[in-house]
Amino acid sequence: MYRRLKLLTSYLLLSCAAVAFGPAAYGTEVPSTDQARTFYLRKCSKCHRLYDPMEYDDENWTGWMQKMKKKAKLTDEDFKTISGYLESLRKNSDHSR
Repeated sequence: MYRRLKLLTSYLLLSCAAVAFGPAAYGTEVPSTDQARTFYLRKCSKCHRLYDPMEYDDENWTGWMQKMKKKAKLTDEDFKTISGYLESLRKNSDHSR
C-alpha cells in the first residue's frame, strides 16, 4: 500500500511539473526516462486516472496496453515509448507475475 501511494504521489507531482513533450520532439533519439514519463503522464492522464502497472499480471497488462494503443491512437513509436517506460516500472518493482 505504501509503495502504491508513493508511486501515485510521484505521478501527481510529476504531472504538475511536466512539460508537454512528445516522441515526435525527440527526432531519432531514444527518449530518456524523464521524457518517457512526461509523455506517459501527458497522454494517458488526459482521459483517465493513472493505473498502477504493478497491480496487473503480464497477460492482463499486455492486453490493456494493446487496447489503449488503439483507443488513444498511439503511433508505434509513441506506444514503444510509453510501454517501455511502464515495463521498466514493472520490472524494477518485481511485481510482474
